[in-house]
Amino acid sequence: MSRFTLLAPAFVLTAFLTPGSLRAQDEAPKKPGAEEAALEVVQAYVEKLKAKDAEAGMQECFDFEELCKGIFKGAFSKMSKPDRAETAKLFYEILVPTMTEPQIAEAMANATYEGFTAEKPKQGKVRVSFTVTLPIEGMEPTQQFYWVKKVKGEYRIVDMANGAADRALSELIGAQYRQNDPSKISPLEFTRMMKQG
Repeated sequence: MSRFTLLAPAFVLTAFLTPGSLRAQDEAPKKPGAEEAALEVVQAYVEKLKAKDAEAGMQECFDFEELCKGIFKGAFSKMSKPDRAETAKLFYEILVPTMTEPQIAEAMANATYEGFTAEKPKQGKVRVSFTVTLPIEGMEPTQQFYWVKKVKGEYRIVDMANGAADRALSELIGAQYRQNDPSKISPLEFTRMMKQG
């Protein structure tokens, strides 16, 4: 099974000294909404891609247990906590070599990313989309989709798709998993098979 290949001084002084601005300074900073927070985490990941540091981006911006939950549905939740953690770790180890492969890393670092938008949350997830143009002659821009969810107080990427929103990683791999008999192969066993290739 293949590995998935897969943002005038006087006037300023006067403004700061107005009563309204003094009241604003006393107020607590407004927390970003879900859409804004989702955009921030996706854009932070893109900055890591530009810096050729996809591995750190995945560590900081993704939640692989949530990704696995989307892939394996109820079968993932039925596993023990150590098995869920091991499955998530293996999935991370499957994806990282693809994103850090030198040619891919170079292309992603020099790509153009634009048109970041976030939709209103659905079922606890915000879908962020943007366009990527790789620095390859004749390459058409492609739409990228990332799903972001608040996990343990932090917004994290929990799914992604390339080209079309209905081709999310969780759906593509989940469909392959369900071609087997889930009662005979656990998510952990399936992920081990994926890593072995």
